[in-house]
Amino acid sequence: MKDPSGASLPIGSRIFVAAVTLCGGAVVAHSVALLVQQPAPSAWLLFAVLTIGSGMLSLKVPSIETRFSVSEAFAFASVLLFVVNACVFGLFAGAIVVSAGGAVGWAIAVGVLVGLGLIAGLFWYSGAGFRGAWRRYEPRRQTPPGPPPYWRS
Repeated sequence: MKDPSGASLPIGSRIFVAAVTLCGGAVVAHSVALLVQQPAPSAWLLFAVLTIGSGMLSLKVPSIETRFSVSEAFAFASVLLFVVNACVFGLFAGAIVVSAGGAVGWAIAVGVLVGLGLIAGLFWYSGAGFRGAWRRYEPRRQTPPGPPPYWRS
């Protein structure tokens, strides 16, 4: 196995790539077997198609030789929303410290603490919202008791 530069990969890297490939293949095979036995709801199929479709759409960055998928752009955008908000609130807090007559060092420290606190708060809020939605979730159909039929031998 060779990397793009033509050099041979070390044995540890080959074993890692083989293990990841085998695990991924096992997951795909198991998923296909489950889909054959019990079809997936249409919402899941739509989600899978949209995920694969957005992953296949790639954008070229003109200044460098690279491409990235649209789904990566969505992830970057969500992270940027958190970071930009934290920076703006941190700058605002620092400006208040300077306006009140505080030293620039204190303004920087307060700005950093407010920014990091906001990021931590937004992560907590997102997680709490997810856990709350999960707690209130009511399935449309009941799950039968016991293990699924495909687990029984």
